[in-house]
Amino acid sequence: MREILILLNRLVSSPSYSSIVIRGLTEKRVMACLTFEVATSLSRKGNENEQQEDSMVKQIRRTEIVDLACQFKNRVETHIPDHLG
Repeated sequence: MREILILLNRLVSSPSYSSIVIRGLTEKRVMACLTFEVATSLSRKGNENEQQEDSMVKQIRRTEIVDLACQFKNRVETHIPDHLG
């Protein structure tokens, strides 16, 4: 999950690839809705489905995934038409 979000963030923030990737993720209504829903869902995940006594590494990874998802959501959200978001 973390690696996918890192890749997506790099693609949507890259001057060479951002327009192609964002267009692919938002051009069709179904894809735009799915992209927005996944980004929103991942950016809201916190301690769900995890035990409270996780290792520090797991907590850091979980926080990093939420942060990466928020970044991705913010980058893509500006390209999703208002009626979809």
